[in-house]
Amino acid sequence: MRTIRTQQFDQDQPPWLYVVSRCSRGARIAGEPVAHRRSWIIERLQQLAGAFAVDIGAFAILDTRLDLVLRPQPQQALQWPRTAVIEAWRDTSIAVAIGGRQDSDLPPPSASDEDVAAWRERLGSLPWFMRALKEPISRRANQEDKTTGPF
Repeated sequence: MRTIRTQQFDQDQPPWLYVVSRCSRGARIAGEPVAHRRSWIIERLQQLAGAFAVDIGAFAILDTRLDLVLRPQPQQALQWPRTAVIEAWRDTSIAVAIGGRQDSDLPPPSASDEDVAAWRERLGSLPWFMRALKEPISRRANQEDKTTGPF
């Protein structure tokens, strides 16, 4: 029986986790003729490293998969002040990636307490980190490949 991630390890001392994300439909994220996609991933990892409470220990970009060594720090994100949470959420462009919002719809400094609490939790979450990493890259690759669906 599967155990939910928050019960798999001590949230105060999370371990390093090995995460693999594979391409679907035979798509490629590296190698010829799509070698430029490698830079998309590196740029996105750099952007997210400064915004999420998730440590990036190592990564490897292979032809059809991305391997990561990550350590979520959910307790760290819970300590961030309100303004830092709002800035981090805006900086990662998650709001744009989710729901196709425009830049003008990014979280305002006067966001509700409920919104900030939700963002704070998400910024310490491994699933949200992976979503923020993969979704914009998938959209770009699908646009480039003139297709839709999972990448």
